[in-house]
Amino acid sequence: MSLDSFEQYDLDSLNLARALEGLPHSYDGATRALPAPFGVIGFGEGALAAELSRVFIDEAAVSGSGTQFVLAGGFDFGAVDAACVIAEAAGAKVFRMGLPRASVVNISDDELSYSFEDNPDEEPRDDFFPVPHGSFSTYTYAQALAYLTNHIDLAEAADETLAKLREQCKTEIETAQNPAKQLAWSLWTRTPLLIPSSGFAIQAWAWQLNLSKLGKSLSIPIAHNSLEIVASGFEARHESGDALVALLLGGSDEGLDLAREILETRVDEVIEVPAAANEAYAANLGLWYLSCWVGLYLALLYKIDPRDSKPLEALRK
Repeated sequence: MSLDSFEQYDLDSLNLARALEGLPHSYDGATRALPAPFGVIGFGEGALAAELSRVFIDEAAVSGSGTQFVLAGGFDFGAVDAACVIAEAAGAKVFRMGLPRASVVNISDDELSYSFEDNPDEEPRDDFFPVPHGSFSTYTYAQALAYLTNHIDLAEAADETLAKLREQCKTEIETAQNPAKQLAWSLWTRTPLLIPSSGFAIQAWAWQLNLSKLGKSLSIPIAHNSLEIVASGFEARHESGDALVALLLGGSDEGLDLAREILETRVDEVIEVPAAANEAYAANLGLWYLSCWVGLYLALLYKIDPRDSKPLEALRK
């Protein structure tokens, strides 16, 4: 079994490795700046991107004026429509991204008809940007938010960060020089503890999501009170740490230095995963991108297709 073998990638039925390589600088959607102030709320595949954008969009909701972004990534159970109605009632202009609205039933005296509120073949609209389901849709949502809020510099810096990571992590780079392949091997047959450093709290969620969706593996995020948890959680069952590896996401800081001292005697290995940029948005999107590569390689090590699982596809239907 080798991640440097061409045959290993036959498992990747959707060629997600090539899609991941093509992701940096691939955004070609809406770019016009919308009126400030801004609020953003995300559902399903849009939820993580909404949190990534907190660097430049502080609020979940805006009222009175400005633009309310609603990211409709599925699994909202009607909450998207409710969020749009509430925002409009508060005086904000709603800009929705993601999936088209569900079918609407029109009832008249003599007929019952069905129509779709959003037609994918119609002319581009000024209040909706389509983002289809996809393993890497977080990138599209996040970059759209950066452009639409007039943070072009942040979007471009993030693309540069992703492009540099691609040259380190793409399939052609052998394991000895490839940090994503090395991390995948470190996680193979072991369960990761995901512990983010200061400024990178969202990475526990991002890595758990991608290791699950792509790598088909569970992980344990510790986003809050990490010192209290790692100092206490092994005392009754020290053997529970034998098959665990701790990932310090974003690099180390004063708190994680202490966590490392504790964990080195309790888990199998502690690995620091530094950020590839200094600016917060680029650094966080870069770590998300790295987690995609690690999840994809982990799936291949387990000899499983990294595409969405059948249960997940069934849930969407």
